[in-house]
Amino acid sequence: PFYNNTLSFEFVALEYSDPANNRLEYRLEGYDEKWVQVPPGAPGFARYARLPPGRYTLQIMAANSDGVWNPEPRQLVITIHPPFWQTWWFWLLAGLSLAAAGYAVYRYRLRQIRREFGLRQIALEHELAARENALRAAESEMTALRAQMNPHFIFNSLNSINAYIQNNRGPEAGRYLDRFARLMRQILDHSTRPTIRLEDETAFLNNYLALESIRMNGRLTYEIRVAEDVDDFDTELPPMILQPFVENAIWHGLSPRPEGGRLLIDFKKENSALICTVEDNGVGREQSRAWRAQQAVAHESKGLKITADRLALHDQRHGTRSSVTTIDLLDDQGQAAGTRVEIKIEPGTTNTEP
Repeated sequence: PFYNNTLSFEFVALEYSDPANNRLEYRLEGYDEKWVQVPPGAPGFARYARLPPGRYTLQIMAANSDGVWNPEPRQLVITIHPPFWQTWWFWLLAGLSLAAAGYAVYRYRLRQIRREFGLRQIALEHELAARENALRAAESEMTALRAQMNPHFIFNSLNSINAYIQNNRGPEAGRYLDRFARLMRQILDHSTRPTIRLEDETAFLNNYLALESIRMNGRLTYEIRVAEDVDDFDTELPPMILQPFVENAIWHGLSPRPEGGRLLIDFKKENSALICTVEDNGVGREQSRAWRAQQAVAHESKGLKITADRLALHDQRHGTRSSVTTIDLLDDQGQAAGTRVEIKIEPGTTNTEP
């Protein structure tokens, strides 16, 4: 057992013509890198303290006073069993338990949000008709934020965690699960706020893209840039407003490429408006439609339409004009070289509401 991992061995060479000149050497295969010599005539003794779990073979060689060694070593196989918390089945159960707990927390919080929203909606129905637009805006915000939690993304993330556990890659599973849990917490935190700081939005996007990069086995590289004249602490915008465009770029632009691709997210100021750019070097919209038809891919991001509705409601509320522009990128030969989406958010849409 793992707690009996300090072992001592005594051994002797049985040759009586000149025992003072008998010689011994030993090694613990799997621990010693080379043979350990015992002084001539000395009794053989070896001690190994706090051996880690594993399989070892103690090998002993002896020679008489004439220097004749026995042809084969005497061997003793020792197996030290690991503690239960270092076994694969424990890591599997722990990972599945953490994943189940995370999913249960997410479902519980989601039910809370739905219940709270339902109560709020019932109360607002008894107020003046002028509050109807505010209710519709709140409903769109909550629906959009819940839509960010794409069940396909959750399924893939849990599958990736399970694969790491089954392949006995506990540390990788732990790091992936930690990022996944932080992403769930960010989504739940943002779902209760009308606007967030730009630094919180970039932190969320960085966490989301890190998980997607792991899921794509490193085929996705990305960069998030914020211009020097943009204060990411004071600049606010609707929460997770870029995530549907990022998801769309990954699924429809970069995933069809066997070698993956690169995603660039850029924030800059144009006059007083915030310009958010999502650019990929994927297959382009036309080839993406052909690829989805050929592969019979049913994945469709509803977040794009919901995001457009959110921007329209923000413009209606603040008297501003936001816009979303999609540009097909071409290379020098006129072939598709990716897609760029530019989202323009005027200052009015980033003011925090009471």
